[in-house]
Amino acid sequence: SDKDGLAVMRRIVETVDRAIAAPDEAAGWPWLEEACQIFDKEWHTGPWDFYVRPFETLEEVIRDVCTISADEALVYDPDDPDDLGMLYQRCFQDPEANQKLRDYFREFVRM
Repeated sequence: SDKDGLAVMRRIVETVDRAIAAPDEAAGWPWLEEACQIFDKEWHTGPWDFYVRPFETLEEVIRDVCTISADEALVYDPDDPDDLGMLYQRCFQDPEANQKLRDYFREFVRM
């Protein structure tokens, strides 16, 4: 019933479609960022404001979750196999590290 909201949704979907149709990830990323900017700027409903912020890499996600700045080391304890930074480094090759990282996100990242 919100005609303005429908127009915003269409603009977001059209922009995401451009990102998906791009020849590669690098070409599609700016379209995805634009879709998020449209969403962030124009999506307001009642007292709520929503925003979307994409991350290009898993490292960016971990830095955001852990509030680790770009100049801080991601690995705090290289001797600890459950150190979040160590899990990140191994998660694509080691299924156990992948599962531990997923479990961490499930526990600490709320949607």
